[in-house]
Amino acid sequence: NKLPMQQRIIYWRSLRCCHGNSADAQSSLTRNRHELRLVSKESLMWHPGHIHKGRKRINQKLAAVDAFVEVHDARIPITGRARLFEDSRAARPHALVLNKADLVAPSARASWKRFMEEREGPSSRVFHCSLRTSSAELGRTLTSLMSGLLQLASQFRPDKREFNIMIAGVPNVGKSSLINALRTYHSGKKAAARVGKLAGVTRVVGERILVCQDPPVYVLDSPGILDPEFKDDIGNMLKLGACGCMDLNQIDSQVIADYLLHLLNVRGERSYVKLYDLEGPVTDVRDLLAGICRKHRLVQAHRNFHTGQLVHGPNLVAGAQALLRHFNQGLLGRLVLDQLPSDLPADPPLPFAYSKGAAAKLHH
Repeated sequence: NKLPMQQRIIYWRSLRCCHGNSADAQSSLTRNRHELRLVSKESLMWHPGHIHKGRKRINQKLAAVDAFVEVHDARIPITGRARLFEDSRAARPHALVLNKADLVAPSARASWKRFMEEREGPSSRVFHCSLRTSSAELGRTLTSLMSGLLQLASQFRPDKREFNIMIAGVPNVGKSSLINALRTYHSGKKAAARVGKLAGVTRVVGERILVCQDPPVYVLDSPGILDPEFKDDIGNMLKLGACGCMDLNQIDSQVIADYLLHLLNVRGERSYVKLYDLEGPVTDVRDLLAGICRKHRLVQAHRNFHTGQLVHGPNLVAGAQALLRHFNQGLLGRLVLDQLPSDLPADPPLPFAYSKGAAAKLHH
């Protein structure tokens, strides 16, 4: 029977997490989890006020924009893309930049580029890029992208002598870094757009930044945008959290860590075993986080309720944040969290119960 969204239950029974795709791999690691993990919306809630204000400011600025560049994480090419961007790209030249491509295997990049080009349509361009490339190479790539957009824009406005390009996307995906690379490449000037490692650094639609003088090309930085409806899909929230598109200081990082462990096991990615000096693959996130805490000496003190003595134990929150940090550094494999339609069968269901108002619990 169908349950209301707030009481939606996702069952996970006797999932076999296998090494690779070999026929005998099914016996390598079996996880039986007949209970449900309770996850509340509140534990994954992150939609700060500046995002809502940013959406309104973007709408106000769009009338003066000649082209639109949407920056997204290459590991989630579909998840989290705002409908506001769909409306914008229908009315003006559009490019989709899939950033952090170094965190995706080359074969997956090629497959996803073909798929996204078909999905976006002939009027859009799709690029992969990485902030780890040299500034000069990144500047050349972005200049090629901008040149194509401006050629399209000039067909609609042949009398234009200067152009405005808006750069937008989900939080913490590298929008400001791309603007700074463009600015440095063309003018040699230092960064003009503020950059940070956490989601939500850019909080307002910025003033125009001159990145090219002939012809004059200005770009507008903008805060990361998420649709309010993204909170209704636990899968989207977990993917966005794993990729750093949500502030991990504001959400339950242990829930995201549990999801990531589930995904690594399902995809047959066992690099975490060696990375954290474990005896073998694990299925309980507490075992993984304890191993991370041992390796990196992440401890916290608390007072025993019965004896009053100060006891030291693993800092599981710090361990979860370390796991997610390592994933975003590419130390846990180069995975695309979204799945191509041709990659069926899809990943097994998530081992979570999504219940409005329920407290997130880590015990099994």
